[in-house]
Amino acid sequence: MEAKIKSDTNFQKQVCELARIDGKSLKNMIYKIIKGVFDNKILIAYTYYGLRSKDNFSLLAVNKAIFGACKKSNLKSSSDDEITTAIVK
Repeated sequence: MEAKIKSDTNFQKQVCELARIDGKSLKNMIYKIIKGVFDNKILIAYTYYGLRSKDNFSLLAVNKAIFGACKKSNLKSSSDDEITTAIVK
């Protein structure tokens, strides 16, 4: 999945598809995106910054796609810090 997202045309398509997922709030939107894209078995292996000998989620292309989707959605005014905080929780 990561390699597919990294190609430029697929990346833009993924961002547009993820932006269509709407939520009442930024936290709700990101929760829906992550639940739709990942299985819990995959997420157990990651933390946002790669702490506790887990893989680093922030370096994945899907993280950039989530940021792009949030910026394209109706929550355009969200800052990068707000998006990061919502992903971490």
